[in-house]
Formats: sequence, C-alpha cells, structure tokens
Amino acid sequence: MRVLALANLDGQAPPRAALQTVARAAGVAAIVFVGDVLPPRDGLIADDADRYDAFFGALAALGLPVAIIPGERDRPGGLLRQVAETYASRTRPFAVVDRTVLPLTPRLIVGGLGGLLPDGPAHEDVPSEIYAALAPLRCHAGALLLAHTPPRGRIVSRDGGQQVGRWVVNALIEALGVRLVVCGHAQDGQGQENIGPALVVNPGPLSAGRYAIIDPHRRSVCFGVLPRYPEGRTTSAPARRRGGWRETTYRHAHLLQSSGSTAPRPGAVATAAW
Repeated sequence: MRVLALANLDGQAPPRAALQTVARAAGVAAIVFVGDVLPPRDGLIADDADRYDAFFGALAALGLPVAIIPGERDRPGGLLRQVAETYASRTRPFAVVDRTVLPLTPRLIVGGLGGLLPDGPAHEDVPSEIYAALAPLRCHAGALLLAHTPPRGRIVSRDGGQQVGRWVVNALIEALGVRLVVCGHAQDGQGQENIGPALVVNPGPLSAGRYAIIDPHRRSVCFGVLPRYPEGRTTSAPARRRGGWRETTYRHAHLLQSSGSTAPRPGAVATAAW
C-alpha cells in the first residue's frame, strides 16, 4: 500500500492535473496533508474559504481516503473544518485528524497534531491532553502520525538555514512508539531520517511541487517533483514498471530505504521543472 504525502501549499493554486497523474501512476491508496493551505500573512481574509475549497476539491477528485491537519497559517481551524466537512459526505473518509485518530484504510490508522507548537527545552514532557488524544496510536503496527510541526532533527526540520524542529514532537514520538511520521512546516526539510523509533518524512512544500510516496508497511519512501501541466490537462502517456514503481512522463527520485537519514540528492528528485 502506498500513501501520497503532501505539505505546505502556502496559498498556491492546487496542481490538480499533476496530482492526478502522480496518484494514478504510483497507485496510491490514500492521501495525507500536513498543512499549510493558506499563504503566510496575519489573519483570515475573504477568499480563504475559496482556497480551501479549491484544494480540497482537487484532493477529493482523486477518489481516495484523505486525512488532513491544519498548519499554523490555517489557524483557527474552524473554517478549514467547515469546508472539509462538505467533502466528507462525498469522499469517505475525508477527515481532519487534528488531535484525533481514525482508520484511514483497513491497514492504516492515522492521528494528527496540527498547528505550530511552541519551542521548548530538550526532554520536554508531552502535554497530557495531546498524549490522551493520540494514545490509540501507541505501538500500533499500522499507525501513522501526522505533525505539522517537525521534530528536532538534522534533515526534516531545516528551514532557511534555521532549526525549526520542536523537542516536544520528539518526546511524542517516543511516548507513542510510532514507527512512521509525516511532518511539514520546514521548507528546506524534504527528506527522511530516523528519530527515536520512527522513520520521519518531510515531503517538502507542495508550493514547489514537492511530494513523497510512502509505503507505510515497508517503511520505504520515494520523493519527487510534480509534473507541470496547464490546468485541466492530464497526460495520457502509458505507464511502465521500473523497480516496483510505476512511471509516466515524470520520474521519481531514487527509492530511499528506511535505514539511515537521507535527503534527496540535487538533481535526483525529478526532471520536470516546477
């Protein structure tokens, strides 16, 4: 089973056709998004509902289970939830999993922690209300934790030369014993690394076309850049098999195994310019 992992749309128009190409070619069974839909600015504005509607509509059009958490720019999350609920009746599950847990597929249970958490000291305790909300993930073989805030790491928490990871997320990973985490927020953090018991994956910003395809049970990851098409155009190129992944007019990065810590090599992510 493969999952399409996305993060940080940052107010850009959703690349509907490219998402369809990648999802179909890779044969993904579900989609996860770890915020932000909205661009960087202060407060909500009138067209924010339209931004959510356009993006959620693009995800729902794929006809797959979808799990979403809000980023710090999507706070407060009421409007995001309101728009997402309009799609829940059409595509099930299509759910916001902020501080809650649900079965996304028969083999995958997903829980999430949205927003940007405050910085704190190393070995910070996990707030009891967060642990209680996500406790059903504890040591579950098919558990996936979504966290907009990255844990403190060497790769997945890099942003403009700064360290934006939070120790409390490291502590949460240890407390839950989860083996797979998808995080966002860090714009330069596309990559994977082992933190505690977990393989942590930052798919990179969707605003730059970045994505990751994850096999949760094999704990393998493939990074890429979306092909760019004029809106409404899709590719009809035949797919071919190579190394277990399906490819069309774009190519994936080299397959990154779960052992070790890895960022995609320059030039190895994709050939299509974004």
